[in-house]
Amino acid sequence: MHRRVTAGTASRTRGVSLLELLVVLAIIALIAGLVLPTFGGGVSSSELRSSARQLAAGLRAARSEAVSQRRETFLVLDLEGRRFKVDRDPKEYTLPPRIFPDQADIAKIRPGFTEALAAEAAMIVSKIPNDDLAIQWDCSTEVQDAYGAVQGFSSDGAIERNVAQFRKLSPGIPEAVQLGYHFCFGTLGGWPRFAPADLSKTVELANATVEASGRRVDWIHIPVLPDVGESFFAPLKNLRPRGARVYLGVVHHMDGFKDRVAMARKFLPDFGVAGYCGFGRVPPAELPGVLKEHQQAIASAR
Repeated sequence: MHRRVTAGTASRTRGVSLLELLVVLAIIALIAGLVLPTFGGGVSSSELRSSARQLAAGLRAARSEAVSQRRETFLVLDLEGRRFKVDRDPKEYTLPPRIFPDQADIAKIRPGFTEALAAEAAMIVSKIPNDDLAIQWDCSTEVQDAYGAVQGFSSDGAIERNVAQFRKLSPGIPEAVQLGYHFCFGTLGGWPRFAPADLSKTVELANATVEASGRRVDWIHIPVLPDVGESFFAPLKNLRPRGARVYLGVVHHMDGFKDRVAMARKFLPDFGVAGYCGFGRVPPAELPGVLKEHQQAIASAR
């Protein structure tokens, strides 16, 4: 059985940006966490940690290949053979979503990937003028876990389980670099992958993440579902951004845009507006429509 992790974009004529790479690596850390436990039957914690560090090195190699060759590159995991390789040909591989069958394996795998991510962040901030750099951590699985929506995992302790990584990742980012968080409802298979009844756990996770960051947080982004009522927004009254600018992902389904903004303002008077997710997940053919929605939002705010 094979799994693949992708770096770069084959259909484009450029490599990916460093910021894109960092966001992708954050996602890769979670994805890799989903497939690595397959190696874990009867394997010691030290062996798992060693495998995690070796795989992190493979991720860096795939990234370098994607950037230098300006083409899509894959890190292919051979689960039965316990091997991996950097590959350019994706046609025979797939990567269905998976989760850890054993919660205990998370603690074995995550430290190595957190360490690798911290090293990647350190490399990025050393190469790019910090005043020109912004880093955003993308929290999708974390949000689902906070609501107890990841099968096999209890919501008990979910907040701490997911913010511990940021105590190690965010303090090492220099203050001159802007830092933000995107609390995502997921786009795999179409948005939203996960649709909570309200923002209660998203707000709780955001508060804990800002607190755990150990430095200034410049923005947090929270998506908003279409066709929701005031109860969805009510938890925003408990949001503690500690100076971070709050952006709500209300720019979509524009027939309900004004109503969503009005309801949100009852609980959070000051916020910026944004799409529900970044432009990177939008098919090129749909991007003009998304930009038009943003123009409509700007016109509505005047």
